[in-house]
Amino acid sequence: MNTRFKIIFYLFFALLFAGCLDVDEFGDPNTRFTLSFAIEDAGEDLIVGNDTLIVIGAKFIIDHIELEAIGENEIFESGNILVTISGMDLFGEFRAGGGEIFGGTYNGITYDLTQADPDTEIMDQDLVVRDSEGNIIDRYSFAINGIFNKKPFLFKSKTNARINVAFIENVEMPQTMGSLNATLIGDWKRWFIKDGELVDPTDQSNSSVIEDNFERYFFARLFTIGQLN
Repeated sequence: MNTRFKIIFYLFFALLFAGCLDVDEFGDPNTRFTLSFAIEDAGEDLIVGNDTLIVIGAKFIIDHIELEAIGENEIFESGNILVTISGMDLFGEFRAGGGEIFGGTYNGITYDLTQADPDTEIMDQDLVVRDSEGNIIDRYSFAINGIFNKKPFLFKSKTNARINVAFIENVEMPQTMGSLNATLIGDWKRWFIKDGELVDPTDQSNSSVIEDNFERYFFARLFTIGQLN
């Protein structure tokens, strides 16, 4: 094989190989963070005594996402994000945001559970109610749909809260060449429980119980690359 042919040969395979790679592989080597949401065991029956409840899915609006750190927190998203989680989804997760992180020790995620801004572009009819001219006439922060004792329900709330979901243990990440993927999973089987009994989601007197449980019962599942501890 002569020298000229060798050069052409190697250039061809170099171009072919480069074409098969994701361009992002050659991007900034800083450590990355990704936040997703999911729901646990959606579509399963929860049976307590004579009552049966099934959660099909939930949707909610979040804002001001922060990655909690030992030191200064890192802010990733500011602006309304509509999160939809359902066990019926093909991939089962909703990506809410992410970006580069400085590296350090992290211990949780914080975000606002909120009603949509008055000038929001969110068009979800359960959380943002509009009149015939498109003007917003009512707003909600979250909605859960399911079946209680064989009857469909849609529970909606206007509650606002600052939510913190702590990691099981602190996670130390490098400044570069790392990845922290956090999925916050809704533990729906605890959303409709009080004193060991199922609460009726269609009874307005149970609203505060369901709201408190929805704010409390998410947990974090992590996948990391390059974790130091």
